[in-house]
Amino acid sequence: MNLERIYQLSRYGNLLVVNAAVGGKDDLVRKVKLLLDTGSSYTVLRSNILENIGCDLEKPSQTIRTLTPGGMVSAPIIAYIIDSSPYKQNRYTPVTHFPILPPSRLKLDPVDAVIVMAPRFSEEIVNQLKEDVQFTGTIAVLEGTKLTVI
Repeated sequence: MNLERIYQLSRYGNLLVVNAAVGGKDDLVRKVKLLLDTGSSYTVLRSNILENIGCDLEKPSQTIRTLTPGGMVSAPIIAYIIDSSPYKQNRYTPVTHFPILPPSRLKLDPVDAVIVMAPRFSEEIVNQLKEDVQFTGTIAVLEGTKLTVI
């Protein structure tokens, strides 16, 4: 059985938008538009969306303080970046300073989902995640304007 799902992204200027539906603990499904800005420092989701899909906002592993029109807020952020290149590992991303760690880190500090952002190497990366790391969470691949959940 093929479990691959392909999502159509649409352009909004230089940005990519995907229509999505998220479900929460209350079994209600809500339609949302998600912004995917591959050049941004952070991608932001409203807290009610995160809560509805089961994220524990009371105990995030990492947060960042940022200035919004409503004032300073503390927001949860991703745990780390995975890269198989030893030259990038144990360093940090520019601007956001996320740690770059080897794929084996997924066994020690598991996450719910991985988004593959290197379309030229997506097949190799997905195979490594499934076979070498035995990653059992959600894997999504960004290819052009499509986000495919495998």
